[in-house]
Amino acid sequence: VVGGFNGWSCCFFDIPLLACLAAPHHPAPKTETESDWAEDFSFLDRNAPETSPQSQTQDLAEDFSFYNQKESVLTEDFSWHYFLLEVPEFVYEMNFVFTDGHGMFDNNNYKNYVVRMKDPPTKEEAHAHMKAKEAKERQRERHRGLWRRQKAWHTEPTQVQAGQTVKLFYQQGPAHLQQASQILLHLGVDQWATALHAGSEMRHSGPNDEGRWEIHIHVPNDVKKLDFVFEDGFGNYDNNDGQDYHCSVL
Repeated sequence: VVGGFNGWSCCFFDIPLLACLAAPHHPAPKTETESDWAEDFSFLDRNAPETSPQSQTQDLAEDFSFYNQKESVLTEDFSWHYFLLEVPEFVYEMNFVFTDGHGMFDNNNYKNYVVRMKDPPTKEEAHAHMKAKEAKERQRERHRGLWRRQKAWHTEPTQVQAGQTVKLFYQQGPAHLQQASQILLHLGVDQWATALHAGSEMRHSGPNDEGRWEIHIHVPNDVKKLDFVFEDGFGNYDNNDGQDYHCSVL
């Protein structure tokens, strides 16, 4: 099933259907009580001449053959499916169509299917809510972009020289292992030709809630570049979007 909300204006979804084990809300078969038969056969002419029990049974079987066909259609020829979906806030209707995933659609004769919400907001209220939500998300994305452009690390001193010890700092943020409770350093030199730190634990630098970490590094002689990434200890890395971090050595 493919759909959206509020006239296909937001919260689109594409969900595979699950097969039902039985048809939903299908009435239980009637018991053959006298009242049931009286109701089912109420259309018969009660003033018609009596016939033999055998011929009457044959006539009734012919008259009610469509009941058997209908029962067969409901229980065998139709297969019922369902899907689960969390309905967002401030929506007044759900719009959807069904597809087999290969270009065939059941779109209710081009009208699509629509489910109205119970006690829905007005269209104006719903659209105002969605605009405010989209503006908030755009602001959040801009904030993430600023964090990505900011340098996640720096050294003291800023110019790293071979044969000296420097302090490497790492700053957590939305794009930099923000939820990690520990930070490990993996560091090598000259395009990872030699590994110097393989998961060395960094320590907090300043208050714990600021997400700033540090570690001392002794830079070997005759190296041109430091290569490093950061890890949270559970296999999640900040590797500069797959490019790793690098620091030139004087």
